[in-house]
This record gives sequence, structure tokens and C-alpha cells, in this order.
Amino acid sequence: MFSISKRRVGGPTIRVGNSSPMSADTATPLRRSLRQAQGMSIPGGPGNQYSRVNPVRERLDRGTVVHDWIPRDIRSQNKIMRTIYLTDPVAGPAQDFYREVPFGPVVLGGIEDEKRLQLFNDALDALNMQRWLPFLAGDLLVVGRLIAHLIFDGSKGYYTDLIVHDSDWIKVEPCPILGEEPIIDLMVPPEYRCWAISPDL
Repeated sequence: MFSISKRRVGGPTIRVGNSSPMSADTATPLRRSLRQAQGMSIPGGPGNQYSRVNPVRERLDRGTVVHDWIPRDIRSQNKIMRTIYLTDPVAGPAQDFYREVPFGPVVLGGIEDEKRLQLFNDALDALNMQRWLPFLAGDLLVVGRLIAHLIFDGSKGYYTDLIVHDSDWIKVEPCPILGEEPIIDLMVPPEYRCWAISPDL
């Protein structure tokens, strides 16, 4: 048998099972405030239970832990992707496989007009697409985007050259108008400036 003690020490007494009486809350005000800050209920209060949930007080616009070590600028992101491609024993060979194996000889079909077919074949020969497709696919697989433009020869009536831009120096801004192309700004890389002012040209 047991009896209920009417003596109060720091608060109302409670009894758990057949154990001796214990104080409901003998913590100092500082410890009580710390418990409240950590999401714990105070003994003797409503519910008389502890909560192990730590409330999230981080600002939502700050991002997650991942954003603390992954850079947000394009150049640093591309540098990480290229480092993975060059050093990872799985990702690098896998990307080389996917960029070299699928491409074979380029053969045009479905064009009945022989003159028009010859025009397209001349354009493919001028661009040498069979040679450059693996390299173009490599940029797309490594950094996730490829930005290039073709140079048109008006006298021949087809594109004769292809310029591939460095993704590190390209800024793409989406257009708010549906169906319109995005705005692409080309920032001249330092090596291009040296090439433009080179006396050897």
C-alpha cells in the first residue's frame, strides 16, 4: 500500500506506479525556457508529455543544406560536372559510351527530288556532322546543355559552318510570352578576346 504525500516541493506532486512521490517540475526557469524552445511540454502542464519533435525555424528562402555546398552560378556548376566526368570511374566511361556508340553514318531519306537531296547532302558534307555529333553530344551529356549557331552561306544556299559556344559564358533568360524563344546573351570569354586581337590572324 502507499499513501499520497501532501507536501509540495517545487510544484504539485505526482506518482508513477508504486514509486515514491516525485516533484512534477523542479527545473529552474532557465531549463523550463530551454524545454519550451525545443518543443517540449513542461511536466505538470497540459498533456504531461515530452515531444521529441524539433520544430524547424530555418527561413524557407534560405534553401536546404544541399544549397550550402552546391554552387548556384553556372560556371561553378559546370566545373563540378566536368570534374565528375574526368575523375569518376563510372560516369566518365558511361558518358563516352553514350556519345560515341549511337552515331553512325548520316543518310538522308524521304526526299524524291534529286536536286534538293543533293543540296542537303552538300550541307551535311560542309558541316561534317558525322564527325562533330559525338563531341556535341558530349557537351550535352556532361553539362546538360548545348548552345551553338550555324553560319549561312547565301551564295551556296545552305549552312557551311557551326560555332559551338562555351556554356560557361552563356546567359539564358526565358521569355514570358508563350511560344517565343528565350533570350540568349553571349558573354565574350577571355580566350576569344585574345583570339580576336591576335596579330597572327
